[in-house]
Amino acid sequence: MPATLLAGAFLISFLLAPGKTLAVVCVLVVTILWFKGQSRAAYRSDFGTKHHTAIHEGGHVVVARDLNIGGVRAVLDRGSHDHDWSGFTYHRPARTPLDDCIVAAAGTQATNMIYGENKPTTKGDAARIASYGPNVDSAAAHAIARRMVHARRSEIERIGAELSGQEKA
Repeated sequence: MPATLLAGAFLISFLLAPGKTLAVVCVLVVTILWFKGQSRAAYRSDFGTKHHTAIHEGGHVVVARDLNIGGVRAVLDRGSHDHDWSGFTYHRPARTPLDDCIVAAAGTQATNMIYGENKPTTKGDAARIASYGPNVDSAAAHAIARRMVHARRSEIERIGAELSGQEKA
């Protein structure tokens, strides 16, 4: 795929601006290298509020870092209404499918812990876990995520406050 993208960009840039072809190719190469090995895990919040979404993403971030998964960062994205928020956590691929499922389960575990809720796993997280099929014990992934989230509550709250722009109470 990157080779096809690069070849297409080269052709388009040559046709549109022959003198700038090298610059366009360089930008594309840098972009591809920057995102190489990065996995975009998009977790759409079922909770709605900005702070819920921030806590959810904070759970993903803290657990991914604790599992030594590199390149972790999270962003919030505003929907069409003030109460409609989604979050995205980016990280490099996990070493094992179980680690990936633990990270996916951590978002809902974090919001359930902070808000005292018992909500099911969000659709994006559930789909990511289900994509491994019987190769991963999803119950074990949730149990491990729950333990990790409970052990790192203050860090999740700090990241959640940072992401949502709120001061930690």
